[in-house]
Amino acid sequence: MPLVVTADGVMGDELQACMGRLLDRFTHKWNREGESEKEVKTAATRFVKARIAFALARGSSMCIRGQREKWEHVQRETEIMVENEGQ
Repeated sequence: MPLVVTADGVMGDELQACMGRLLDRFTHKWNREGESEKEVKTAATRFVKARIAFALARGSSMCIRGQREKWEHVQRETEIMVENEGQ
């Protein structure tokens, strides 16, 4: 199921539905005595939106620059090849 977000931040239908389910679960889980449901839902909304925003930023960054591990792996292979050539 694709979770689509446009460049200006508009969420697709699937992401809105997924976020609604997450918000319901967090609201139920974080509900404490003395706090209104509205306060808890607001905190849950902020939390879920922030996590999604960071996940999208991390994913975009990986698409642009690639994974770091890939380059470290290539560098290690190159060092091994250089060592083997010198022997």
